[in-house]
Amino acid sequence: GEGDDLGWLGYFIGKSKFFHHLYIRVLHDGEGREQQIPAFMEGIARSQSIRALSCTDLGDNVFEAIVRALGSLPRLEELYYGSNSLGPNGFSALRTLLESGVLKLKKLWLYNNNIGDDGVAALASGLRSIGPSLKVLDLISNSIGNEG
Repeated sequence: GEGDDLGWLGYFIGKSKFFHHLYIRVLHDGEGREQQIPAFMEGIARSQSIRALSCTDLGDNVFEAIVRALGSLPRLEELYYGSNSLGPNGFSALRTLLESGVLKLKKLWLYNNNIGDDGVAALASGLRSIGPSLKVLDLISNSIGNEG
């Protein structure tokens, strides 16, 4: 099936030594593409060359598969995760990953994700674990008020 095809594509991308920036966008068209992301990301998690990952229009429901892959990408320096409408579970998963100390991101773009005050609180703890490597943090258009 098509999900198997995406799994194989992820595997081959993960094996490439020359693939440095991966851009993933899933359109919400009702064809079930969101269910295919875990198999794809499992293959990507084998990469030793990906330095930047951009994900847009995915939503909170596929973020768990992406977080598992992120923890296996040793050279990842830039994460662009915008316009994904992350909810509390997504921010909790990201916080846990950041707190693990596995990622040493230089750029973290979380624009337009409806983070809100609670999401910022969850992220703050994880961001402390990145330390001085983080040079850019983008939280634009996230409904963050004075409490955040």
